[in-house]
Amino acid sequence: FFIFLFCFHPVVSLTSDGLALLTLKSAVDGDTATAFSDWNEDDNTPCHWSGISCANISGESDSRVVGIALAGKGLRGYLPSELGKLIYLRRLSLHTNLFHGSIPVQLFNATSLHSIFLHGNNLSGNISPSICNLPRLQNLDLSENSLAGVIPESLGNCSQLQRLILARNNFSGDIPVTPWPKLKNLVQLDLSANGLEGSIPDQIGYLNSLTGTLNLSYNHLSGKVPKSLGKLPVTVSFDLRNNDLSGEIPQTGSFSNQGPTAFLNNPK
Repeated sequence: FFIFLFCFHPVVSLTSDGLALLTLKSAVDGDTATAFSDWNEDDNTPCHWSGISCANISGESDSRVVGIALAGKGLRGYLPSELGKLIYLRRLSLHTNLFHGSIPVQLFNATSLHSIFLHGNNLSGNISPSICNLPRLQNLDLSENSLAGVIPESLGNCSQLQRLILARNNFSGDIPVTPWPKLKNLVQLDLSANGLEGSIPDQIGYLNSLTGTLNLSYNHLSGKVPKSLGKLPVTVSFDLRNNDLSGEIPQTGSFSNQGPTAFLNNPK
């Protein structure tokens, strides 16, 4: 009699979150992918992978991915649409890398996102109006890219937004009018160093929760400085330098606290 001994090895199956993350690894050029050295498709969970944080979610049998932190890793590639399958992802930090291409609209299916940090890349294309499908979005920093087109009116639907930083891109057209009265939690607004035109909307004066600096400098904004900006908190500093603004500068409210450089390099 021959006795055959069979060794059964359990089949390891990577979670759906792990499979979605592997598309990011695949989207990055191999010579810049050292940050993914411990991302292994044979694992059963991505929760110990470098740059990944997880949490236990009520009703879920497996821990779920809630954070991606791979900033400043020299990663060169594109953002895969599969990131939108990470439905419990809260914080996406891929800034200061070399990502190119557009921001996939599918990313906005990850409706738990509250912070998106993609600044300091080579991203292009526009901001999809569907970005405010993210009901919890608080921090959006897309500065220092090559994004273009208009700033969408739909940003007003991001009612939880606290920081909106779109500086140093190629946005053009007018600053939208409708979002600002709806953004009651906004503490930082930086639209500087773009190609924005037209007048400064009166409605920006309704941003009562602003702190720090209102930065609209280095654009092509024209017309008068709206008196409504005087309604902003007195602690807010204006940076309206290097535009095409003209007319008298109001002296009421928060205008009286502005330094001498706030309106430099505008026509008198």
